[in-house]
Amino acid sequence: MMEQFQDGNRICEEIELNKAQWSVLFEPYLFFEAYKNYLQVDMVAANADDLLAWKGWVESRFRLLTLKIERDTDGMLQCHPNPNECIDSSKQCPNSAFFMGLRKKEGGSGQERQQFDIRGTVDEFREEISMYMFWKPGMDIYVSHVRRKQLPTFVFPDGHKRSRPSRHLNEQAGKGCEDNKMSPSGSSGKHRKRKSEHEW
Repeated sequence: MMEQFQDGNRICEEIELNKAQWSVLFEPYLFFEAYKNYLQVDMVAANADDLLAWKGWVESRFRLLTLKIERDTDGMLQCHPNPNECIDSSKQCPNSAFFMGLRKKEGGSGQERQQFDIRGTVDEFREEISMYMFWKPGMDIYVSHVRRKQLPTFVFPDGHKRSRPSRHLNEQAGKGCEDNKMSPSGSSGKHRKRKSEHEW
């Protein structure tokens, strides 16, 4: 949140210098253009009711995942969840996807090229998810690391990526964790029989 306040203050300063217009201040935050790396969490279930229950369970633990990632990287890798869900209409089964923006913390000396391996953190998260006492066949979760250029088209309202992000967005994206190393995960501990396209 502090980043958003700082960003708003910077825009106001540019407006005072006639380098920007007031409309820029009220532009919606384009989450899927603001980061270079994302964590994608996909949930599926056999029917809509099961997905609703399954999604509620998983969502209730998102905050723990963000805290664990920051804990296991000594606060150097920051995780920013997007509260809005995305749905892949090309899938036949009920599904829901959430994304978290990943960014290296600024200001750390010698941290520019540091890589992070969060496999253990993600595995721990999936093990906790698999303990859901009301689990039913068909409920599954997949966690994957995707770069901005690899984002699925269903996250964009018009079905395709913007070709030319604004300068303001380029500045935001330049703060990303392009060199972070993140490794695989997949379905929850109970249900690892089949591979997923979201495993990395």
